[in-house]
Amino acid sequence: MKTLRSHKSFIMRYFPNYKPSHVASRYLNADVHPLQPKITHMYATRDKSTLWWMVNPSHLMSVRMKRVVRSWCSRRARMAFRLALKDHGFDADGRKAGQELLGDSNGKGGDGKNLKGRVDLLLHADILREPFEVLRKEMDAGVSALINHLKTTKDAAPKPAKKQKKAVDARDDKGNETSL
Repeated sequence: MKTLRSHKSFIMRYFPNYKPSHVASRYLNADVHPLQPKITHMYATRDKSTLWWMVNPSHLMSVRMKRVVRSWCSRRARMAFRLALKDHGFDADGRKAGQELLGDSNGKGGDGKNLKGRVDLLLHADILREPFEVLRKEMDAGVSALINHLKTTKDAAPKPAKKQKKAVDARDDKGNETSL
């Protein structure tokens, strides 16, 4: 987990692996729950070549905000995040915009610059008083940090070593070289 952007109204966390969110884990770890088969199927068939992201308003519950206020704040954060992705040339799933027009709906082709992994946006109570333009600028900076982080981890990843051909030592019993 890497905290990409921390602002007074939200925290953006990035996870490079595709593991279920804390909400889904609650249902997946339950012995008997009616939603368990559905969520198991959803995560088993979910596309792992896209960006998984979610807005988490649980910190808003601690300050006793009503449900309608929490959903309004979550909707503002989702809208700002989608607009920030769009400003950087991505769709809502983190694919480069226009790939579906090129016939590449799975996101595996092209230049390979799709966003992958999982992003959690943890909302704080200050998002309620934050003007939307400021929130949008902060989300834009968060998406920039995400893109830069993915570029640096991609560049810093060790490249696989080239396989060298082993020299075949063909010798007979007396130690003389033989031809193959």
